[in-house]
Amino acid sequence: MSERLSGDRVDERDAAVRGAEIAWRCRRGLLELDLWLGGFWAAQRATLRTHETAAFARLLALSDMEILDRLRGRSAPDDADVDALIQRLKNFREAQ
Repeated sequence: MSERLSGDRVDERDAAVRGAEIAWRCRRGLLELDLWLGGFWAAQRATLRTHETAAFARLLALSDMEILDRLRGRSAPDDADVDALIQRLKNFREAQ
């Protein structure tokens, strides 16, 4: 039983580290994106499923202009999970 508990603690710590890394990657050169992505992550991270978190990390790997183009509908993602996440980001912003 103690093995399971220590494994759970490691998983929780790994998730916290990944969350902190994503939060850091939300910091962008464009203030608009910084606020939009960082605000989304702070408000929604607990509700994101694993595949959505992975899609968010893939989105954050893009340049600021590529992200902005996708968020503004100027270029379509070639990834269904990123596309769904972009819609969720847009809905988040509209609700603000």
